[in-house]
Order: sequence, then C-alpha cells, then structure tokens
Amino acid sequence: IKPTGLSPLVDNVVVTGYCVDLLHWMYSPVDTELDSMSNWGIPPYGGVGNAAGRRAAYLADTYGAGATDALHQAALQMAIWEVLFETSGSYSLTSGLTQFQNRGGANWGTVAGFAATYLGSLPQDLSAYDAYWLKTANHEGGYSQDYMVANPVPEPASMLLLGSGLLGLAGVVRRRMRKQVY
Repeated sequence: IKPTGLSPLVDNVVVTGYCVDLLHWMYSPVDTELDSMSNWGIPPYGGVGNAAGRRAAYLADTYGAGATDALHQAALQMAIWEVLFETSGSYSLTSGLTQFQNRGGANWGTVAGFAATYLGSLPQDLSAYDAYWLKTANHEGGYSQDYMVANPVPEPASMLLLGSGLLGLAGVVRRRMRKQVY
C-alpha cells in the first residue's frame, strides 16, 4: 500500500497493510482517509467497538515487524480477522463466527500455529495499543476495502540524528553557562 496525503508519518512511504474489511474489495484508484483503529468499524455499519480495533492494533504493533515472510503474514492476517469479526469473545480459527478451513495447503499447520500463538498473547489491557485505519473509497464515493497499518517505528538513523542534535544543543548551552560564570 502506498498512501499519500495522510500524515507526515506515512505520506508517500510504502507500508505493510492488513485487510480489516471483508465486505468490500479494492478499487483502483481510491481516495484515502486516515483514522485510528480504536474507531474501527466497517462502512456503512459504523463502529463495531474500539476493543476489537485495539486487539487488531496490538497484533499489528507486536508482530507486524517480525512478519517478514508469507507464512507469518498469513498468520497475522488470520489473527487480525479473528479478533475483528469474532464476537463470541473466544478465539478459535476453526469454530465460531470467523472460521478458517484447511483446503489441502501444505503450510496450514504452520500458519494456524503462528496465528494461535498471536491470539494467545492478547493482553487484558489494550489501552496502550493503536494503529492506523486506512479507510478507502473509490472516486464515485463507493466503499472500498479498508486496511490497517501498524504505527511506524522510527528508523535508527533518524533517532541517531535526533540524539546528535540534542547532544550538540546541550554542549552549546553548557558553553554559554561557563562564559557567564567567568
């Protein structure tokens, strides 16, 4: 996904997004709007509740950066769908409202195992977790598939540059203070 015009944090940056909308498909081109997963709800049905959005945000924030291969990404997508669409409060990949079936895939056990691990790690307190909800609509105003994007993690070079600038500023302040004392 390459969102534009959304935020300085994700503007014109390629990001990994996970589907949070099973009712619509992706149109091209689309208009985008950025919101918080704590406000998540499938249009036109409105907010399903911020607990489901925060659960999905926890999964993306915790496991998104480590999901660098297709198996982990598929497992994370399954876990996200499970927490967003399963309303019973109990998470199982093969029973309940949201169900996944093994259609003979060689990696089903691996993917299902990763997803179960992700779901088993959900904390009770989700207040610290949020992610971006990338809402989309086609140019005619119709709904299009929505995505969730984990909060970006600052890259090490930017943090190093910020730290160097702060150290330099501290040095200047210290030098000025010494001149005033003498």
